[in-house]
Amino acid sequence: MLAALFYVFDTSHVKKFSQMNKAHQMIEFACKAIFENNSLNKINDPIKGRVAYVVSHGTSYASNGYAIRTHGIASALNKHGFETLCFVRPGRPWDFGAKKEFAELYKTIEGVNYIHSPWDGFEIPKDVFARIRVMTVKFEELFKVYRPEVVLAASNYEIAFPAYIAARKLGLPFQYEVRGFWEISRLSRDPNWDNSDGYHEQVELESFLVSNADKLYTLNISMVQELVKRGANRASISLVPNAAPSVSNVESKSIKHRRELFNDYEDTFLLGYVGALTDYEGIDTLLQAIASLKDEKVKLLVVGGNNPVNDSDKHDEVLERFKELAMELGLQNQVVFTGRVSHEAVGDYIRAVDACVVPRKPDLVCELVSALKPLEYMSFGKPIIASNVAPQAELLRHGKLGWLYEKGSVESLAETIIKLRNESESAVAEKVHAARNLVDSELTWERVTKPMAEKLLNPGTTFPIDDDPKIKTKVACIM
Repeated sequence: MLAALFYVFDTSHVKKFSQMNKAHQMIEFACKAIFENNSLNKINDPIKGRVAYVVSHGTSYASNGYAIRTHGIASALNKHGFETLCFVRPGRPWDFGAKKEFAELYKTIEGVNYIHSPWDGFEIPKDVFARIRVMTVKFEELFKVYRPEVVLAASNYEIAFPAYIAARKLGLPFQYEVRGFWEISRLSRDPNWDNSDGYHEQVELESFLVSNADKLYTLNISMVQELVKRGANRASISLVPNAAPSVSNVESKSIKHRRELFNDYEDTFLLGYVGALTDYEGIDTLLQAIASLKDEKVKLLVVGGNNPVNDSDKHDEVLERFKELAMELGLQNQVVFTGRVSHEAVGDYIRAVDACVVPRKPDLVCELVSALKPLEYMSFGKPIIASNVAPQAELLRHGKLGWLYEKGSVESLAETIIKLRNESESAVAEKVHAARNLVDSELTWERVTKPMAEKLLNPGTTFPIDDDPKIKTKVACIM
């Protein structure tokens, strides 16, 4: 907390605050709120082992990667002996067009408790600063009721910032799980965002949080490097990579689903993409590669949408754009778009395909942030074709566990599809088996959350990045 207070009252920052951009207003608001309420509203008797996990999405209404990671971590922490309560960002899922029938403020899924908080009158506060002020009050009220022992917030600052203020006002440890850099993600769809005032304000707010959190958790070494650039103490960072949500015994093909999807399913080489539809995921690259093959026996199943809510009234413009592109490319008989489906149905679609594709583009966000979907494909024993952006090349051991192609290249992706299709059964089985062994031995949620479980209730101790000496060496080299 002292670092936060000095940030406001150190005279070297007076000129900076006089500009009063949004970031400075929020930081000033945070520091004043913490300073003025210091020691007034402490939670003196928190419930031992209870974690307030403040998140943007949960499987209570969504099946995107963020929600799956939330559920995986919360379930694993419970197995480690914690009681994890997931406080979903206020206003969700209603802000995404969830139908009014969604009225469950408290929902339990597989032992994980989700708490939802609608806006008063379902009216969204007018701007981000207003939302943060309202959420701060809401989190303070909730933490007083549920009395957690520690507050753990996940990206991004819009939810982590009010959680930080509420935690500090109540004398609770605050830890931050950085899953991505959302201001960088926006660059993939809005190049003009780079070097804008809004971009720099978001970087400043995220930098403030990573500099003031008691502990930090992130996905990979590249993200560790970025956090240190933003002012984080590298000794406070632990790696909690993505993991497999499940490992299932699966058939090589699901004939039932293939019949339902395509009339001429026999002898079809069916590729699958199961995940969120965003510009940087490279669905357009994948469609163009399939069109370039001019082979109607190569087909594609696309499962997912842009809206994270499974049952929403909102029109999905991104999904419609990709459907239109498929039509323009003449793929109407080769591509099926299901839209977003329930989490329970995802496995059936993965079972139906012969191979899964992760065609992420060579955007900065893809070079930094690890995707969750390859882990899910690996757990279902599916061969994987992936672009060679850094996190995917590292996960697939530079081709030993999958088939990599040159990121952004339609030609390279098309050639790799042909290569996998022509591989011997033994060569495919060898890579798939090795990938599943990696998941079983290292990348289950219970395993990857061990650093988090060890450090959640020990905020005053300094820890190394990881016990793996190779990781220590990597981290030392990038600083």
